[in-house]
Amino acid sequence: MITTLFMSLYNNAVTITSTATMLGGQPAFQFEVTDPLYMPAFYYDAMLDSYPHDGWSYFWQTDEGAVSTAEKPIFHFSTTGPHTVSIVITPRKKEEDILKVFDTYSFTVASGENSNSNNGDSMNDVIYFEGTPRNGDKVYIVVPLNSCDLITAPHQEKVSFDDTKLQFIRVLDVGLLSGATVVAESDIAIGLPTNKKVDFTVNWTSLRTDVAAVLEFDVIAQASEGIAVKHTPDRKFPKQCKGSSEALEFGTVGPYDPNYKESDLYNINVTEVDSSKTDSTSVEYTIHFQNIGTGPVDSITLIDSLPEYLVFDSHIASSLPAAKVNVSVAGNIVTWKLAPNADIKGTNESPSQPEYTTKGWVKFKTRLAPVDSITYDTCHCLCNKATIYFDDLDPITTKADIIAIGERLCFSFVDGKDNNPTYADDICRAKGSFYGSKETGVNSAFTPTSYEQLSLYPNPTSGMVTLGNELVGNVKVHVYNNFGKLVKEIETDSRRLDISLLSSGIYTLKIENKKKVYISRLVRY
Repeated sequence: MITTLFMSLYNNAVTITSTATMLGGQPAFQFEVTDPLYMPAFYYDAMLDSYPHDGWSYFWQTDEGAVSTAEKPIFHFSTTGPHTVSIVITPRKKEEDILKVFDTYSFTVASGENSNSNNGDSMNDVIYFEGTPRNGDKVYIVVPLNSCDLITAPHQEKVSFDDTKLQFIRVLDVGLLSGATVVAESDIAIGLPTNKKVDFTVNWTSLRTDVAAVLEFDVIAQASEGIAVKHTPDRKFPKQCKGSSEALEFGTVGPYDPNYKESDLYNINVTEVDSSKTDSTSVEYTIHFQNIGTGPVDSITLIDSLPEYLVFDSHIASSLPAAKVNVSVAGNIVTWKLAPNADIKGTNESPSQPEYTTKGWVKFKTRLAPVDSITYDTCHCLCNKATIYFDDLDPITTKADIIAIGERLCFSFVDGKDNNPTYADDICRAKGSFYGSKETGVNSAFTPTSYEQLSLYPNPTSGMVTLGNELVGNVKVHVYNNFGKLVKEIETDSRRLDISLLSSGIYTLKIENKKKVYISRLVRY
């Protein structure tokens, strides 16, 4: 799947417009997709701490080497005459990544419309894991590429990792890739040590259709171990390629199961909804299936028995046409019948079939019903499975998808140490409960005491924030961004903090005062 995820593109005619404009006092051009089929573009919403389910991602590149993932990018061009801008459009829905489209837009830069200004100081998109690392299985790490406004020289990329948890295999096919060597180093990624790095070089040309490099690793980390990686772009080209990005996942017990269920939430903090009840919270689930047989299957039945906290809301979509999908609900049991002629190919057919033709999925929405036992000082583990039937073969039961439900202390670090898992991780992601029966891990409860809550106001804030009256004397404040990276440390005897220099987003504040540790979430707008 990973190879097609980034390499299979379809040449489609996309309606694009360009407008001459000014940027930084210099001539420039703004580009916009106006084709209703491929708009609007949606991006990470820092206020909601999530990506929307629908919409598109854009990757723009000029023939002079500038790149952008903006919805309406503005580029400078150094020369007059004919130019091209290419775009890769990717569906936001992960299940439809195979449907990426590609097109090239041509236009002319007239005399006086050219400029020698660079194209901004945007940081690279962040590195991320494609899927959950499972012990004994492979995991793929996606490294977004950036031209750094320069296409006349090779770019050396570095991905740092810990070889006691990951073993490097290869970089999957990337255009104009040269070399991929593993060398020793000593670095830190999200507070965890790394001792090896993969160095590889990507040569940029006037046009690229692959927007990321994908690194393949074997997972040797144990259950609940944190696995961190770090991407450092080439520092020789300081225009766009600045800084680094990091990602963290926790290893689980494998091996990989081609039939699995996943939710769009990792945890639910009941203090972040309107009340301590969770009736306003919805959860979207996706049941994935893959035919690993020697021939196609024509009928697939999926059965989901929802646990006590969940109420079925609606069917959202399926990989198959709507005419072949029948959904029925009886109490807490939801059944999908995918027939007739589902025609899901087998991975072991001869001749071999494209991998995406062997897979499928259904997606649906549930709501969390109010439960009296969900309180501010309790951490629950919501376990949910599905059963899959291929034709008349024996059923397959997926492993349990886990969502932690509780209040903010539930998601603080065990013993108040940053390199420990959270209490929710410790309970819900432990080996015994993650793949256990429905009863194992459900209604597990405890009262964490390592952290106390602390009020902040105003919250959200545009810059100044006042800490709660509980603090006395000197305080030490650690500010972590949404990727878990420490971005600011403050030591002060004042209860007022200035965070105006931080970018807009959601931050976690850990405050130390008089041998007590407080934790709070803060929104900077």
